[in-house]
Amino acid sequence: MKPFDHRKFLGYVCEVTPNYVRVQIPTSVLLGAFYLEGNLFKGGAVGSFVTIEGQDYGFLGRIYEVGLPQSEKNEITESKLSSENTIFHPVCKIELLGLFNVYTPERIAKTSSRFPTVGAKVFSCSNEQMTAYISKYGVKDTDEDIPIVRIGRLTSNNSVCQISLNSVFGRHCAVLGTTGGGKSWTVAKLIESISKGTSNKCIIIDATGEFSTITENIVSINIGTGETKFDYTRLSIDELYFLLKPSSKVQVPKLMDAIRSLKMARIDNDEALKEYYQVGQQGKLRKIIIKANKSKQTYNRFYYKNTSLIEDNHCDFDFTLLPFQITNECVWDTSRNDSNLWGD
Repeated sequence: MKPFDHRKFLGYVCEVTPNYVRVQIPTSVLLGAFYLEGNLFKGGAVGSFVTIEGQDYGFLGRIYEVGLPQSEKNEITESKLSSENTIFHPVCKIELLGLFNVYTPERIAKTSSRFPTVGAKVFSCSNEQMTAYISKYGVKDTDEDIPIVRIGRLTSNNSVCQISLNSVFGRHCAVLGTTGGGKSWTVAKLIESISKGTSNKCIIIDATGEFSTITENIVSINIGTGETKFDYTRLSIDELYFLLKPSSKVQVPKLMDAIRSLKMARIDNDEALKEYYQVGQQGKLRKIIIKANKSKQTYNRFYYKNTSLIEDNHCDFDFTLLPFQITNECVWDTSRNDSNLWGD
């Protein structure tokens, strides 16, 4: 790869900080783009990539600011900038992206608190070099069988982004960008690559339905179609409240009473509450607690006897009966004729 070829020379490191490296460019002529052995180099343009010479390690960086010393700004003209005898000495700031061993320059690693030294030489980096760096980033010696996936190009210098799937999925990963920036396309490309290039599986939680049309080489199971069911009994009561969003003053008390009643009906194996149950069609017993004009005493006695099972914060009751039970919780607290009974 020859990252330190003198024909790619840009300048010298003149300042090193934890946040950036400042580079002094001997002549403004070096700022221009140039071709070398058929490859395009962007020189000192903002957004272009560079390599910085070290002792055992080299550094990969990106130029994000270019300017002239204050003393030279008043003398600037187009002809003086492009002249071979120019007196201008541009300065650029470089963000360090990674480091590499000088003997294996295609392997990029994190900077790991290493920094170049003042006086180190800086060289321009071609699109082809960046493509090689990206494809090797995060790749281990044991990753020979891991597919390399092409997901696009860098916007700054048109370098092809060919990445190892292991470098993406071997750690936490986020795909970030503006609306229309290509996030969904990138994720779809990664899913396609995993499906076609490996034996691994993907689980897509697709809240907006963007990937609902993916069919080729992918088995799609959509939650909500009946093909897949989620066991609601594994929800907590708090999670159920989050889904149903009952109003706190009016609906929460009745919802909680209904849940208690249905949980009591579920654990009533001896039918101690049989007098409260509703008989449905064809004489079939529906375990819905009918409170209107029924005794409070038997109900309360059963509740206090089984409080630990009823108040365990689990949704282990027949959810399909919940709306009917809520209706039967809407009774007066006390009957007009007997304080031991619920009202109508």
